[in-house]
Formats: sequence, structure tokens, C-alpha cells
Amino acid sequence: MLVARFLLVLVVINVANAACPHTDAGLNKWSESSTWQDGLPEDGDDVVIVTPILLDESPDVDLGSITISAGGRLVFAPDSDLVLRTYYIHIDGGRMDIGSEDCRYSGKARIQLLGTFNETYTVPNFGRKFIGVDVDGTLEIHGQDKLSWTKITDSIEKLPDDAFTSRDVINKEDDIKGLIVKSYDPTTGTEDREQGVFKLGSSSEKGVEKATDAFIAYADAIPDGNIVAIAVRKFIIDRENVINRTRFFDALETLGYGEVTGESQIRNLVFYDGFTMILTKGDPTKTVEGFEPYKVGGLHQTSTATYYDMNTDLKYFVLSYTKSRGFGKSFVEFQVTHIAQSCPIVDVVDDVSSWKTGDRVIITSTDYEWEQLEVGKVMDCDSCLSKQVKVDLSAKFTHYGKIYKNVDMRAEIAVLTRNVVIEGIMEGSTDEFGGHIKALKGFKDFHIEGAELFHMGQSTSTGNYPIHWHMCEDVDDASVYPSPTYARQNSIHLSYARCVTVHGTHGATVADNVCFDTIGHGYFLEDGGEKRTTLSGNLGAGQMSGDLTPTDKTPSTFWITNPLTVMENNVAAGGEGMGIWYIFPKKPMGQSAGKDFMKAGEAQETAITKFNNNVAHSNRRDGLRFENWLKGDGTDQKFNEYRAKVTSLDPNSDFVLVELNRITAYKNSIQNAVIRGSYVQVKDSSFSDSPKGLVIKRVESGQEVLNSVFVGDSDNTGEPVGLLDRSLPDVENPDYPRLGLVLGGGPVVVDDVWFGDYSSNAPYDTGAISFTPNAKLARSPRTIFKNVGFGFDDDSEGNRVLQLFPDAGSLADTIRVDIFQDESGDITDIPGSSVVRPSKLQLTSNCAVRDGWKMAICDEKFAQVVIKAAKDESVTLMRSDDITNNQETSDESCSSSAFNVILGGTYTYLARINTDLPSAVSVSARGLDDGEEVVIGLCVPTDLTFKLKYKGATTVRDTTSVNSLDALISDDSGKAYYFDDAVGVIFVKLTGTEAFPITGRSRNCANGICPSANIGRMSTSDKSDTDCVAAYKAKYGSTGNTRRRFGWRRSLSLPSSFPKSSVDPPPTAGAGSTRSG
Repeated sequence: MLVARFLLVLVVINVANAACPHTDAGLNKWSESSTWQDGLPEDGDDVVIVTPILLDESPDVDLGSITISAGGRLVFAPDSDLVLRTYYIHIDGGRMDIGSEDCRYSGKARIQLLGTFNETYTVPNFGRKFIGVDVDGTLEIHGQDKLSWTKITDSIEKLPDDAFTSRDVINKEDDIKGLIVKSYDPTTGTEDREQGVFKLGSSSEKGVEKATDAFIAYADAIPDGNIVAIAVRKFIIDRENVINRTRFFDALETLGYGEVTGESQIRNLVFYDGFTMILTKGDPTKTVEGFEPYKVGGLHQTSTATYYDMNTDLKYFVLSYTKSRGFGKSFVEFQVTHIAQSCPIVDVVDDVSSWKTGDRVIITSTDYEWEQLEVGKVMDCDSCLSKQVKVDLSAKFTHYGKIYKNVDMRAEIAVLTRNVVIEGIMEGSTDEFGGHIKALKGFKDFHIEGAELFHMGQSTSTGNYPIHWHMCEDVDDASVYPSPTYARQNSIHLSYARCVTVHGTHGATVADNVCFDTIGHGYFLEDGGEKRTTLSGNLGAGQMSGDLTPTDKTPSTFWITNPLTVMENNVAAGGEGMGIWYIFPKKPMGQSAGKDFMKAGEAQETAITKFNNNVAHSNRRDGLRFENWLKGDGTDQKFNEYRAKVTSLDPNSDFVLVELNRITAYKNSIQNAVIRGSYVQVKDSSFSDSPKGLVIKRVESGQEVLNSVFVGDSDNTGEPVGLLDRSLPDVENPDYPRLGLVLGGGPVVVDDVWFGDYSSNAPYDTGAISFTPNAKLARSPRTIFKNVGFGFDDDSEGNRVLQLFPDAGSLADTIRVDIFQDESGDITDIPGSSVVRPSKLQLTSNCAVRDGWKMAICDEKFAQVVIKAAKDESVTLMRSDDITNNQETSDESCSSSAFNVILGGTYTYLARINTDLPSAVSVSARGLDDGEEVVIGLCVPTDLTFKLKYKGATTVRDTTSVNSLDALISDDSGKAYYFDDAVGVIFVKLTGTEAFPITGRSRNCANGICPSANIGRMSTSDKSDTDCVAAYKAKYGSTGNTRRRFGWRRSLSLPSSFPKSSVDPPPTAGAGSTRSG
């Protein structure tokens, strides 16, 4: 245990309301020896602070720890450049101040947290390498007010070939590894000799000496004044690092600095470390090194160096990318470009005058691959306006900067640099053991804004994250926390575990942060009990696979495990998994279990607090995923069972509308959005450039898609693949379809929606409207489209509808009945028509098959009959106009058989169970409006005895047997059935008794209860006698038994092409601009 240093001064002051903490009376200077009992703290000391201290200069020692106890305070002096190095800071009843909310910190402050995974100490509740805020502790960090991110307003184009005077990328195919050196004529920026390649990674001393000799000879031959660029491809240090390379290190420093300095970063390299250097031979003042010790996921790293020659308007750039798994992916890149083209002035939405020369920025990808994100640096620009910034950026990719047809696909540009920095010092480049900040329940104040955090988080165990509220419970209780806690305007990057974690805490605010290049989920609600979290204006990108929890293998930028969350104005700008993932456990897990934060099943029945204006793009899987549920072991399971109610956990409560407003999603590689839930409304949203725009799945009825825009392939073409003029979501599967709105079970109401750019000329199938390839529940006949617009001519330019699985005979019942109604006629040119599969049971002379759609348009109205018998029994349904041919057989794997049936009184239907008769059968109808009816006959043994009752809004048990089919058809009592015991068929009539409401939740049945006939207590001498078809034909005929109540209509004829309704969507459709200055 190291000797603690205690303070002499015992002044107690009231600091709670001080605007500028450094001006408070009673602060004693760290730099004065009189402040300390035994003199200034020394290297390795554990410092305990019990009175107010002003950190007025950097201690210049590595402290063992700092503990700030009750009465103690550590204030960072402004207008200084301070560095504080320690293994941890424990705020145990005291406080630490770097500026205040009303007096933002103006100097430079850097806290460096020391230590490796092998450290043996541990502090209860905090662990190692941390800033920890304990009971009654206060942490106030308030860096300069700096806009975190904005959007560009004009595209940044990929550098054209004529921007380069020299360019070379060396990768696996070149079969070159080691140290690569290029020499450039300083006047032209072109290579003046062959590159040098030196295999210094040899595991033999002889090999290293030979490579060193060759390097020295090559360097000596380069004339003074030449620009020299150096990069490591793969490695120059052997795995065991036992070979002495001092002579090479000395030679490199002599070339770069004119003498041996012993300080070049190349001396710190280990196996598979990258390194770069650019120098002007003979002028050591111009040497630039690049070395990034951080290995993402312990696997790969990027090091860069840049040099500007303002006399020749040339920029020299070199990059070394190394990856120690999948070795072939390591590469180096050398560029010489014209400064005017590689340092563009970028127009942006917001005022960025707070960004300063030298600040590092990222520009996000606007393509499918999030790795097209690029890093640049702010340059001095006297001519720039407040909404312009000059960036050092040799753009390898185009970054789109337009709002295309009301889809805002403008790239984000974010600044990483802050004047307050908290970093974990990585003494071992692969241990993934960064620093972390944690606040515990009972803290007094916890505010972090305007800080830059990097090399933070620990992938070795849960609970250690860059910013972390840990089991703090109700932090929005004003009686306990009068100053609401927050983390805002921070930059968090190069993190080993997440960015911001809210754990067992209610009421935290996370706003206007940047989360970049991190492992696992980014913004993370941990256990599912975290209520009243506000996530507002945050940007995330580059979330990579991890293994802290099972779902970290498919990381999301925003991981939302509780519905009582405000999610507004955020952007998930690409990563290896999902952008935004809503996934709720059945009950809170982990340390939140048993605390009654949420009752079992409550999350599944609670409406989300707010979702508005959130963007997800360039994610490897889904942009927005509102699906799956979270098990207690941390794994995710299918089918979220989300049924939000007015009163959760009340079985009698009605569903409540869940609003997802202004979703913008584009260039997500699997699907832009998938949403499963009851009475969910997607409104004012925009989707573009993805295999699936929006997949909407049901739990219960009632989804809506309103005033939204769907675009297939926009003019945001991305990085072209092969002979194509655009990028692809999956290069390995180039024929992957482009679909807009993909329907699940339904019913869905689609109103005021516009589709564009689903081109039939693409080398893959495209369709504005389609269906999921599988469904848990049968498609609803009450899915309704109205007020739909199209920006392309159907057939000649694209398909309004596309059925990807046309072979209905091999499909399950749930998708064999694919259907929707075109209420307004905007899709089919026939108001009130239906779009169905072209099966014989459904086609009539009032139908026409649309070949491009692989569906049929019918000027008919359909309902749906569901016949429930025993499991593993198929049912065949036949239409009375031709029972021999117009029939369909159900999938026998389910106990329910669904069939679409035509309304209007023209047809009756006959059903046959294809195995033994079960003890009970029910026949129900979905989609019947008031007064609509359907007559179904069921084949049964002629000697059958049974009980029959009708169910609907009321149950009718006193049913009456009439003496003929015609009598049943004309009966209006709702009690009649007809048992034709000569043929062996029971006819029932199902009738809708209530009208569907014009507004409110859409349902399969008007009152939520579908009319049905239940036939039970069935008894017979021969259960196998279920085929009445021959007898039926003999009595009723096989083709003539139809009722021509309204007369035959002429055969349906369709135009060869449906013209576009408008080239562009209505101005107010979709999400539109997602950010305005």
C-alpha cells in the first residue's frame, strides 16, 4: 500500500451554486507544497483529498489513485493545459469540477487512467481503472460548448483520378509485406525510384540484419529534399519480439530526425502493429509519424500520417491497416493529391464555428457498407462561412448530400475533438482494458458534457463502460436530485465496450453525443427495467461485434429494452448489426430482477413513450428492428408479442395506439425496418435503397402506415459493383430483390403512401408492395390500401406489386391466402378491387392475372373462412360453380385451414376434411362487413348426430334446421342451418352483423369477434365417411349451383400498363428533412 497524502487546510465552503468553480474562495493550489502534509504527491502515491484543491498545473507523476472524500474537492483551473495521470479517481462523498454548466471549461484538461488487465487491486463497486462517483459524490465535467454533429448539404464526391499525382494500394494480391518505403520528387509528387520493401519481421537475426542493411542503403540513396513515405504492411516485429532491431530503429530515426532520438513510436511496435511516417529528407522539422496502438476488438488497427506542401499544393498521405485475423485484409495506401481537391470546403446544415482547426471529424457512409465512413481533420479556412468547414479528406467514397424524394440521405459529419479528454492508457494493445466512468445510487450530482472519451470500456467483464449510471434508480426525483443528471455533447470513440449505459436507472438524459468505433451495443439500456430514459440528438456509427452479452455479436447502435423511453432526433449511421433495436424482456433481468421496476409482461403491454425523427442507415443488418424478446440469459428469441394496452396487464383493456413517427431508413443491407406489434402506426416516414423497405408483422390486428415514402433505387448509387452502375446490399447475392412495403399477417391500413424507383430494368426483382415469405398468422382480408401514389409506369418501368413465391400449392395456409384490398383503386384502377394469388378457388371472370406481379386483380370482394378441425388434417374447399376444378387444399401441418372466399352471394362453398371426422369442427369468417354473408357446406357422414351453435357478438344456441339450401340462403334469423342427410353435408351461413368503423384500429372483424359456426358432439358409425362430393354433384350438380343475384359481369380487362401518378411524392409525404439549422 502506498503512502497517502492528506491535506492540511480544512476550509469548508458552499459550492453548489458557484458559476465558475475555479473562482470559489478557499481553493488551495495543487502546485504549492504547503497544501500537502508531506510535500507534493509523488509517483505511485495514493492521494486522499478532504478539502478544496485547485489543480493549477499537471502533477507530472503517475499517481496510484485519487480519493475525494466528504469535504474534499478537486477543481481544474481553466486557461491551462492539464494532464492528470492516475489508476483511478474515487469520488467518495466529495466532488470534482471541470468547469460548470454556466461556466464551461476553457482550458485543456486530460485525465489519463492507467493500468492493465493484470492489475491485482480492486475497489468495491467500481473495479479498476475508473472515475467512480459514490454516495454523495459529485462529478461536474463541462467542456467547451461544441456542436457534436450536423449534416452535409451537398455531396462530397469521391476523388477523381486527376486529383492524384501518385496513388498506390498494396494488399494481399501484391504479395508484399514488411516495411514499404516510397520516395517522391518534391516538385511533381511522383515517385522517382522503385519502392523499397524491407522484411524486418523476420524471426531470424540474420534476416533482420539483412533487411536493415538494405533499408540503410535505400535511405542513403534518396536525395535531400525528397518526400519519403513509410508504412508497415502486416508486421515488422516477429510474434515473440525477441530479435534486437535497435540498429533499424536508429536508422529510421536518423532518416526522419537527423539523429537517433530514441523516441520514435516505431520502437513500441509489437506483432501486427501498423505504423506510418512521412518526412522530408534533410529537414527533421517536417517529419510526421502515425501510430494508433488501439486494436479494435484486439484484431485490427489503422495508422495514418499526412504532410502538406503548401508550396506545391500537394498533400502526402499514407495509411497502414493491419488485421491479425484474416491476415489477407492488411493493406497500405500511399497517396499524393492536390490540396484543393483533397481538402474540400463542406457545406453543412448547422453553424460549425465552434469547430477549430485541427479537430478530427468523421463523415459517415451513405452506402450499404458503414466502413465507407471516413476520418478527416478541420483545416484553417478564412473564407468559410459559419455553415462551412474545410476538411482534410482524400475522399475514397462519395458521401451523398441530398434529400431525394423526401428521403434525407445526407451524410452526417461529426467532430470527435474536445478540450476535456478522458482516456484509458493502453499499455498492452490487445487487452481491451480501457477506463470507465460509473455513478452509483445516492450520488449528489453527475453531469458530463463536452468531453472526449476514448480507449474506454472493458471487454473483459460487464459493468465497465465509458459512461455508466449503475443501479441509481429514480434520478429524476427532484427531491433527491434537484439538478437532472445527463451526458451530452460528448465524443466517445475507440471504446472496448459500449458508449453510454443506463442500468437500473430511471430518468437519465443522454443527448447530442457521438459514439464511434466501439465494440458491442452503443447506447445501452441494460436490464429492461430502465424507465424514462431520454435519448435525443445522438449519433452512433461503427458498432462492431463483441461478446460481453450474446446479442453483442449482432450489435445495435441503440439498444432499447424498455418502452418508457424517449427516442428522438437520433442517427444510427452504420455498424455490423442493427441501427435501432427495440427488444424487451418479459421482466427486468440481472441486478434489476426483483426490484419491481416492471412487472412480468408489463413491457410487452406498455406503449413506447416517444419515437420521433430517428434515422438508421448503412447497417449490415436492419436499420430499425422492433422485434424479438430478450431472455434472462441474454439471448434473443423470435416473436416479441408486443401488445400495448391502455392499461397494461389488464386483460380487459383495449389496445393503445403506438406511434412511430418520422422514421428515415436507407441503405440497410437486410431491411430498412421490421416492426412487429399490435396497433402500431408508422407515420410520416421515408424508406429507400434496401432489399426490404418496411416489413410490418402482426401480433394482434391494427397496424397502420400513413403518409410515407418508399423508394427502391435512388440516385444515391454508392460504390458501383462489377458492371452495375450502383452498389449492392450483398455482393455475394446480386439478384437479391428490392421490395418496398412487405406485408405480414395484417390487417394493415395503408393510406397516403407513395412508391418510386422500383425499376423493372434492374438486374434483380423489384416491387413496391409484397408479402413476407412466411407468416405466423394468415394474411388478413382487411388489409386496405387507399390514396396510393406511384412514381413509375407499371410494367414498362416497374411493378406496383410483386409476389416472390408464386407457387401457392407448396405453401402454408398463412401465405397461400395473400391478399389486400385496393379501396381507392390507385393500385389497380378499380376501386374496391382485391389483389390475390391467381388460384382457381379465387379466380373468376371478374379477375385478370397480372404476369409481372404474379398476382391477380379481381373486381370482387373477399372474406376469409377459417376451418378448425384436428391437427394434421387437411381440408379441401370447393367453389360451387365448379367443385371439381375450383378448389384448394390446405396445409395439413396446422389445425386451422384458411381460405379466401368471394362475397356478394354469387357462390357457396363445400368443405371436405381429408381424414377421419374429428369430434368438433368450427367454421369462422374474417372480414365480413355488416350484412355480408357466406354459405359453407361441410361434408359429414349421413348418420351424423351433432350440436350446432353460432357465435358472434352473442352466442346462438337455439339454432334451427331448415329444409333446403335455398331456405338457408333466404333466412335472416341468424339461427338457421341445413343438414342434408341424404348427401351428407351441413350448410351454415355466416353473417356480419356490425359495420367496420371508418376510423380507429383496424380489425379482422368489426367488433373484434368473428362470426362462427361450431359443430360439436358429433357422433357417427363411420368417422371415415367424410367425402360427400359425389353425392353433392348428383344432387346439386358440379358446375351450375351459383346464385346470380347481381347478374354476370363482363370479363375483366386490364390495360397493359398503369401510368405513374406523379414523378415525385407530395411535398409533405414522408419524413423529409431530418435536421434543419
